[in-house]
Formats: sequence, structure tokens, C-alpha cells
Amino acid sequence: MDACFGLLVLLGVVLVMLYLGIPVWLIFVLSAFLLSFLIGGLPNVYDVFVNTLGDSNTWDLAVIMYLIAVFVYLYRVSGAIKDLGRELMLVIGRPRLVSMLVPAILGLLPVPGGALMSAPIVDEVGEYLGVDRVKKLFVNVWFRHVIFVVYPLGSILVLTSILTGTSVWSLIEMQLPVMLIMIVVGYVIGLTRLQRQPISSKTLCGGNRVVLLKLFSPIIASITIALILNPFIDYKYNLPLNRLSMIIGISIGITLLYIQISSTPKTLLKILSSRETIELALIGFSAMLLRKTLIGLDLGCFVSISQHVNPLILVVLVPAIFSFVTGVNTTSIALSVPIIARIIDLTPPIASLLFVSAYISYIASPLHLCLIYSAKYYKVNITKSYKYLAPATIASLLLSTIFYILLYIR
Repeated sequence: MDACFGLLVLLGVVLVMLYLGIPVWLIFVLSAFLLSFLIGGLPNVYDVFVNTLGDSNTWDLAVIMYLIAVFVYLYRVSGAIKDLGRELMLVIGRPRLVSMLVPAILGLLPVPGGALMSAPIVDEVGEYLGVDRVKKLFVNVWFRHVIFVVYPLGSILVLTSILTGTSVWSLIEMQLPVMLIMIVVGYVIGLTRLQRQPISSKTLCGGNRVVLLKLFSPIIASITIALILNPFIDYKYNLPLNRLSMIIGISIGITLLYIQISSTPKTLLKILSSRETIELALIGFSAMLLRKTLIGLDLGCFVSISQHVNPLILVVLVPAIFSFVTGVNTTSIALSVPIIARIIDLTPPIASLLFVSAYISYIASPLHLCLIYSAKYYKVNITKSYKYLAPATIASLLLSTIFYILLYIR
């Protein structure tokens, strides 16, 4: 079967399964096996499965997602997350600002599905703002990713820079207005026209900064330790796990929180063995299985389309489609750059627009782990999130494209 047609079949099957409420990890496994079989039969299914098991990134993702799940649920079960959300609002005094800042700050934790860490805080703050669960999901996912458009240490930005031969700082300079566009769009769609305001602004004062720092310290420690250790221990040893900085950082954060809340071993054991925690690890593993399947596809069919379509349209659509279908922006960039390079010169504005298109569409992908984990946390069917995600994504893509055409592309 043609790879492009197989990809369209896959997208349809995934959307149907998501709508039916089938567990996400099972959707990923079934989708990977179905596409592998359609493209190359049983031998291809076997090869993809073996390659996934042999990839250290698979085990990195599964272990890290498991630890993050433990971290988050320990915060929630202990009640510490409610105290943290309250103190953040009291100290900052602006619930809307908290809803925007916390996902962005925790977004610096460079791990797929990391939105799960900010989800409880947005959940708590959203109660004060009268935000429903679907809108909480949107706010958490959207504002977590805004910062990565200009984050110089973001792997996707570095990858785009290397593959297109464009300076990271040139990309950031052109993408600063895009970040502002996304902030405004996210604010208008997610944090205006709220139905009620259950707490007055006069009440939002007098927070205890010492208490806030204590409650936030396990999270701060996790991020800080991970960032410090990253250049020294990650990928330095021949081990089954390579992202040791993240594993160590989150493990220390769990330990600090466990000591801080004086939890019992029984409670911790219950969290470690809970279905929700284990399922999140399974999602990480199965996501890698699907990614291996998608990376092996020959998608050269997009090149032939360029003969009948304006190249600039393809610069926007090709990476956007890849990101939305795969839910992996690195895969989208890796696939899009060589295709677009055959169609049009990769000037810095074209490279930047390619990145922006891939990244914004990736946020809204039904296979995006941050969206999946957040939806699971808020107990919301992913399809409902598109009430807000769809207009936000379309508006951001459209406004960004117009901006590039007017200022950069002649």
C-alpha cells in the first residue's frame, strides 16, 4: 500500500478510536501494528517492534513518564497541589497570569508529556476562575508550548537550525512575534469570557512566599538538577537509559516531596502500583512504537504535489500535516526539510515558517503526548479539546503566515 494513503487511513482509524474512548496506549499499539502491516506485512510489524525494544529512547520515555506520573499524583494525593495553587494566586494576585506562567515555566522541563506536571496547578487555579475542564486542558497545553517557539535550548529549534543551515538566533528573532501572537490567541480563547469569578481580587493578596517556595521546591529541584546534570551524564555511558539527568532530577523531587509531606510508605506504594501511573508509562512505550512505524515511511508523494501547488502553501501545509498526523515535531521537521528543500530554497524566513507551521500543528495533534496526558488528568475526551484547540491553531497559523509574507517573504 502507498505510504501516504496508509497515513491517511491511520489518521482516520486513530480519530475513531479516540472518539470511542479506547485507552490511548492501546490505540498507539493497534495503530502501529495496523500501519506496519499495511505497508510491509508481518515482517515489517516484527522489525518495527524489535527496533522499538532496542531503542534506549523507548525506555527513557517510559521510565521518565512513570516518574512524572508518580510525582504528580503524590502532589495531588497529599493535597500539596491545592496549597501550591492557592499560594501562587495569593502571591502573584492574578489567577489568569498564574494559568499562563506555570505551564510555561514547567515547560522548561524537557520531556514529552511534561504538561502533566502543570495540569494540577492549572486545575486548582481554574476553579477560582470558573474554567471548565475542557478549557483547563486547552490552557495547560497551549501555554506550556508557547515558550518553545523562542527557547534556544529546545531540541526542535536546534534540529531545525542544523537541518536548514540557519542560525538559531535568526530563527528566534523572526519567531518572537509568533510567540506574542500565540499568547494573545491563547488568552483570548482560553482566559476571557469566563462565566463566573468566584473569588474577589481583594482576596488575592497576602500570600506566604516561604510556604510557596517550600511547596514549589521539589519541582524547582527537579528542573534545576536535570538542567545542571544534562551536559555531564546524559548519553555519556553505555546504559539502557540515556537521559539520566531527568531520571535523577525527578527522583530527587519525588524524594523531597515525600519527606516534606510526611507521607507513609503505604501511600507511596499505592501510587507506584496504581493503574493511572502504569498506564502513563505504557503510553510512553507505545508512542515510541508508533513513532518507529512513521519514521520508516516513504512520503515522497508530497514532492509530486508541488508541481500543481504554490510552494509557499506547501511550506506551511507539509510540516503542519506531518506534525498533526504523527504528534512528533522532530519527525515532522526531519521529514519536511528534505521535501521542502526540493521545492523552494531554504532561506531563513522559509526555514522559520517551516518550523512555526510544524510546531503549532504539533500542539493540536491527537497523538501529542502533552495533550493526551492532560486529557487523561482532566478526564476529558481529546476530541472535545478541539473546541478551543482548533480555532487557536488555525488563527495562530494564519496570522503567523500573513506576518511572514508581509515582513520576510517577497
